[in-house]
Amino acid sequence: MATLTGRAAIVTGAGRGIGREIARRLAEEGARVAAVARSREQIESLARECRASGAVLPVTADVSDAAAVSEAVAAARRAHGPAEILVNNAGVFLDRPILDTDAGEFLRLFRTNVLGA
Repeated sequence: MATLTGRAAIVTGAGRGIGREIARRLAEEGARVAAVARSREQIESLARECRASGAVLPVTADVSDAAAVSEAVAAARRAHGPAEILVNNAGVFLDRPILDTDAGEFLRLFRTNVLGA
């Protein structure tokens, strides 16, 4: 039985990995999900996969861009109403020590992982 029927959700980082599986599971439970990711192809694929189990709206946005986030939330609200569930899953990492990271890379990490939420 779907326990989240009709509830509106936004999941960032929904293009792959944990975010994709969270979005898929929310849709299976009946939620209307705005799946947010930088890759349009990945979230459109998710929307196609979830067509039978629930409404998934693919929304392309980079969470490190405040204007893009505002537009994504507005699109989700227009499609599904106010969000009752928010999953801040988007994140980036570098597979090396922080001391080997330049300022530009560090700012990208900070904007996405800290300010993006």
